[in-house]
Amino acid sequence: MALATSWCYPKLMNQARFSSTSSPSDVVRSGAGTQHPAKIHCAKMHGAGNDFIVLPTPGLCPKDLREFVQSACHRRRGVGADGVVLLAQEGPATFGLRFYNCDGGRVELCLNGARCAALRLTHLGWLGSKTGLFNTHLGPMQFRIRDPLVDLTFDLQEFPKRTVEISVSSQSRPAHFVDLADPHLVVPFTPQEMDSLDFEAFARPIRWSQQFDQGTNVHAVARESKERILIRSYERGIESETLACGSGCVAAAITLDISTAEFRTRGGDQLFLNKAQKGGQWKITGPAVLTAELEIPVPSATPDAGTSDAR
Repeated sequence: MALATSWCYPKLMNQARFSSTSSPSDVVRSGAGTQHPAKIHCAKMHGAGNDFIVLPTPGLCPKDLREFVQSACHRRRGVGADGVVLLAQEGPATFGLRFYNCDGGRVELCLNGARCAALRLTHLGWLGSKTGLFNTHLGPMQFRIRDPLVDLTFDLQEFPKRTVEISVSSQSRPAHFVDLADPHLVVPFTPQEMDSLDFEAFARPIRWSQQFDQGTNVHAVARESKERILIRSYERGIESETLACGSGCVAAAITLDISTAEFRTRGGDQLFLNKAQKGGQWKITGPAVLTAELEIPVPSATPDAGTSDAR
């Protein structure tokens, strides 16, 4: 689905336009009135411990988006985050979203990031109520803010899935692959097995397995009860375990064939998932938290640079 928004990532603008958070100190002038951004105003946020740098657009554009994402997300030399969320206004209560992992690669669906983006709208003054609509590459996604919780409602009508065999401790084990525009592999365990699982050592080679053309996110799940699920997630593009993965919860619900569930994440948070009895409508509810307001210096930024979209 093509978004109507004039994103400044990559070059889709013919003239400089700046976000409502920009101020005269955000830009420097050179040449014949040309404006070059000196820093980007953003927010550090997290959804169930899955943390993001959230930027309003169109606005101040890094010349090299992939390089900017990698630098800003670096845990030692940058702000530190699992990824970056770009947020653009398309109408009075309609907004566009784009997601990038910390390696600079695009992600099509990021539910923890979408919840953070929804809350951020209230800080920017872009939202007149507690509800609105995101246009994503998977279609429209409705949101409702119940601070500190955010509800996301969206449709998933069709998704390729299959059962595969993987090797765990030299033993073959069934797992379930689901393509939600981004690939997910769900591996069932017992709660006792989860307690003793060296998860990163288990997940890392599977993430790169040649069984999956583009690699895969890896999730270990265990049912504590009929509707309470433990989940741990290793995310490609981040290349480590994250504290939560919302789309991983959806993939797990699909493979476990459950319509209502409470997912307990590695960070100790709860994500609540519900699927409508008819059709393909899903709702996920979880926290979104503002950690800090930031300004990131970007020496190579420009409002009309010919950037190439990180993918």
